[in-house]
Amino acid sequence: MRAEFPIVRHARLTLSVRSPLSICSGKNEALVDTALVRDANGLPVLPGSSVAGALRSLVARELGDAAAMDLFGFANRQDGIHLATAARLHFSWGHIHDVNNRPVDGLVLDRAVLGGDPILAPLLGDKLPHRDHVRLGHRGSRQDKGKFDRTYVPAGHRFSLDLWLESGPDSDADDQVLWPALLGLLTQHGLRLGGATRRGYGEMVFLAGLQCRFDLRAGRQQADDLAAWSVVPVSLAAKLPKGYQPVTAAGTTLALRNWLKVEIPLQAEDFWRVGGGAISFGQHYEKEADARLYSERQVLWNDDGAGGERARLDQPRPVLPGASIKGALAHRTAFHAHRLAGRWADGSVAMVAPDTPCEEVQSLFGLIANTDSEGQSDGLAGRIFISDVRLSETGKVQLLQHNSLDRFTGGVRKGMLFSEEALFRTDITLCLEIDTRSISLKARQAFRLALEDLRNGRLPLGSGHAKGHGYFRGHALPKPLLDWLNETGVSA
Repeated sequence: MRAEFPIVRHARLTLSVRSPLSICSGKNEALVDTALVRDANGLPVLPGSSVAGALRSLVARELGDAAAMDLFGFANRQDGIHLATAARLHFSWGHIHDVNNRPVDGLVLDRAVLGGDPILAPLLGDKLPHRDHVRLGHRGSRQDKGKFDRTYVPAGHRFSLDLWLESGPDSDADDQVLWPALLGLLTQHGLRLGGATRRGYGEMVFLAGLQCRFDLRAGRQQADDLAAWSVVPVSLAAKLPKGYQPVTAAGTTLALRNWLKVEIPLQAEDFWRVGGGAISFGQHYEKEADARLYSERQVLWNDDGAGGERARLDQPRPVLPGASIKGALAHRTAFHAHRLAGRWADGSVAMVAPDTPCEEVQSLFGLIANTDSEGQSDGLAGRIFISDVRLSETGKVQLLQHNSLDRFTGGVRKGMLFSEEALFRTDITLCLEIDTRSISLKARQAFRLALEDLRNGRLPLGSGHAKGHGYFRGHALPKPLLDWLNETGVSA
């Protein structure tokens, strides 16, 4: 604490992972392409910089750049003079909860404790689950060297972290209004942390929190605050002293500007599937399926009535990853964007490079950064966040038998009988969150046509569309989404 900022607001928050969380360390590992950030116990953590970066972006977007620099500090050089100021808002690292719903903060010397925890043991060593990804080229097939994987923390896990805001006597009145707004940005639904957030990863949900204000200026009136602040525990696992008040989402809600959240219900016309799974769902098969549905496990919490909340790993459930939805929509949006602009493959109009998305797709779905020799990056963050679709039922899983045919005789090839699992006529709901600022009408028109193709059975999801899999039907698009897609002006 600095002398010029003697007033401190402190909050301890607990967040739940709604969709797989992937915050990578940047280190190379032998078995995976992306390694998660871990603490000294080998458990995944939330780096304070990840939370601060996500929140700073929201503050700059909603409250302006001046507020972001005031809270988070800045450093730059202007006319040869170095200008900098320290941050007033500080974050701790977020630590994961064990099966007893207590944050694991500090070194655990007895490794058997972690190894015996049913929800933490799968996160140790090289046991972390991962998703396989394939980058598609302009031909709609796998791009050269485009296969990679990403490790993640399963949905349902919980993390706790601290944040505190330093205020001066002059800024205390303004911070009285700013503090709930900051908590509102953290506690609102839709906060995403880590990598690949536009592909379904990193969605966080606020569960609970406690907050308190301490006036540490010299004087008798502040003596009680000083004594209370001196006994606030550093460990996230320790209980906070008396005087803290609950943080409620209702009391901190901050309506985001130019932010659209929509749900699009769909029903599969027939079979559909996303492959790459490790387990088979059929209990009556004589032989497990050769091609299995992709599935994931998540942590479920319950109150056992005696020792407080406990957790367990749920059985694997089929999942339609956000990446599968994003890839299909991005490629169909590119098709319509080129068609509407008259950019044809015959070369009559100059085309962009085959592996570079057109401008309309870049503005909606982003662009992977490429750094040139001077260190300049052309990366662009996408404006559309697509959530995973996790299915709760497995009763509609069907086993399909296939034969491989001899191309010469037209008969069945010996020993080439194989089977695959698929879901039949399943209802799903696509959840989209869209940053609607400064997206051109041409981009929105192309995206609307892609969504219309999806709901009218012309755009498949998953694998096997050449044999009729993956086609869906739905009702008209939600009115708020249509109003934005057809809006002639461009939001600032």
